[in-house]
Amino acid sequence: MRRRRSRFPASALAGLLLFGSAAGSSELSVRFIDPPPDVPLFNLVEVAAEVTSTERVDRVEFFLGGELVEVDRSPPYRAVIDVGDENLERRLAVVAHSSSGTRARADLVAPAIRVDETVDLPLQQLYVTATDESGEPVLDLTQDDFSVLDLGQEEELVTFTRGNVPLTIALLIDASESMRGERLDIALEAAQRFAARLGALDEAQVVVFSDRIHRISSAPTNREELEQQLNSVEATGGTALNDHLYAALRLLDGRQGRPVVILFSDGADSVSLLSMEQVQWKVRRSDAAIY
Repeated sequence: MRRRRSRFPASALAGLLLFGSAAGSSELSVRFIDPPPDVPLFNLVEVAAEVTSTERVDRVEFFLGGELVEVDRSPPYRAVIDVGDENLERRLAVVAHSSSGTRARADLVAPAIRVDETVDLPLQQLYVTATDESGEPVLDLTQDDFSVLDLGQEEELVTFTRGNVPLTIALLIDASESMRGERLDIALEAAQRFAARLGALDEAQVVVFSDRIHRISSAPTNREELEQQLNSVEATGGTALNDHLYAALRLLDGRQGRPVVILFSDGADSVSLLSMEQVQWKVRRSDAAIY
């Protein structure tokens, strides 16, 4: 009698590995929910996994390029990973561990964007406000009056213009539990005063946050709309300051005007997924000034 062998296409097995013993042992599987396959990935990426198991899941590990970047011990299993802004292939993996030591793994390969031609223009915009000793603006300076040094090395000034450049602002309000009471009142009052002084061409987006976003403008708003969005803010939850500061910088990427982030917070981060080193990496690549 010949034994029949079952054959499965390779695609049915791609992305899923099971580690276990014979029948009667626990069954464990894991798969990616987000991001979708075959989509290029840049900067912050939310990665989500679904685990199916006949026993308790001990932990789920997330990997980028073979390096462990996040561990989640309770569903929904997710991680926010900064994959960088270079146009590269990304290799993600998720490994689920059961309480008995069984493991399951899924892999995802995100392709790079095909580029036929690359033009590299490493220009950096700098906005400068010049005042005299009394604080009055000096308006008659020319390009020859300025020198720009980068790590002690003088850089060439490619273009130079004078004028009042409109502001493009991300206004961050920390509404976490630690801001409850007087701190939040002071922050909202200061934000209201700032909004009242915006120029006719200035634009701002309000982001009220704690460990999550409570309120965000759907688009840049004028002064009147901005003031309305600063009403009826209540303090609750932990403080994900790093995460939302990074998000504010991303919000300003590629926008017209002079980019500015204004943050009202007690500064005590408690629940961010991102470290301050990751935020500083983004700051160095942004044109935005942070206050």
